[in-house]
Amino acid sequence: MGSYFERVADRIAAVLTPETRETILRLKDETPDEAKIPGIVLYRAVLEGGVRNRTELKGWLQAHPVEGIVRWKP
Repeated sequence: MGSYFERVADRIAAVLTPETRETILRLKDETPDEAKIPGIVLYRAVLEGGVRNRTELKGWLQAHPVEGIVRWKP
């Protein structure tokens, strides 16, 4: 059955579209390393929150602060 994180990765792969994949890659590239945004948070912002650009990401992060381990699965 796999570990929790393997199941999360499988679910993300199942729901990614070419558009959301491109958005995630672009946001990862545009986000400075010092911002320290966990990958799972970026996936959640795009897949669940509909985030499509840095401005929307900043607003989403303010509304959904990262606290501890993120246990989210699409």
